[in-house]
Amino acid sequence: MKVSNVHASIKERVKAMFGEISPRYDRLNAILSFGRDTFWRDALSRRLVIVDGDGRLLDLATGTGDQLLSIRRRHPKAQLTGLDFSEPMLEVARKKAALQSEKLPAGANEPELVLGDVLSTCLPSDHYDSISISFALRSLPSREPLYHEVLRLLKPGGRFAFLELWHDPRPSWAPLARFHLEVVTPFAASLMGAEKTAYQFLGRSILAFPDPLRLIDELAAAGFEKTGHRTYTFKAAMLVWGSKPL
Repeated sequence: MKVSNVHASIKERVKAMFGEISPRYDRLNAILSFGRDTFWRDALSRRLVIVDGDGRLLDLATGTGDQLLSIRRRHPKAQLTGLDFSEPMLEVARKKAALQSEKLPAGANEPELVLGDVLSTCLPSDHYDSISISFALRSLPSREPLYHEVLRLLKPGGRFAFLELWHDPRPSWAPLARFHLEVVTPFAASLMGAEKTAYQFLGRSILAFPDPLRLIDELAAAGFEKTGHRTYTFKAAMLVWGSKPL
């Protein structure tokens, strides 16, 4: 089987999985992250930059919109776009955006939600001040095409920032963290009506994900500069960023 066909098959399985878990996705995220996912998303939102004007900000793999809405709270006058390949996820995001609109000051822009592929967005080049993606790199068959697509989309000087979960095997608490990923997470998901196999997949993808320093090397190799990273909550989550050269 050709590599392209394998990647397409992986994409379709992941797309189906996220469509299936979309009604329970937010609640499970909050429970399984012990409520820390909101803090991590806010940390990413603070790292985004505006190159000029009110800014154009793009959230890739926006899912049910939590990252996009976190960014909107910080930049209510910016033009916001969220892109995802799962229509059920986007439908949840639309409802949440409408509820948030009632709580924001007058003049806040409505986010645009777009159905599409993060590796081939069909969005304009040199257009966005900052681009974010949260908890989705693990699901990609290859990260390099994403990096190049993000560089195409960013304005010169614009920033790319992403959040991911990972597992550091070195700390003393690592066996407990591994047990949480391999046993507790799928079991808790099944109790809430989600497919156990979906969260087994997510746990395996976290365990296999590289450390932040390797990801910084990948960004530099792709052409980003001014890279950096932070880790949070006993190294359960990482925030990595880099800028498009001027």
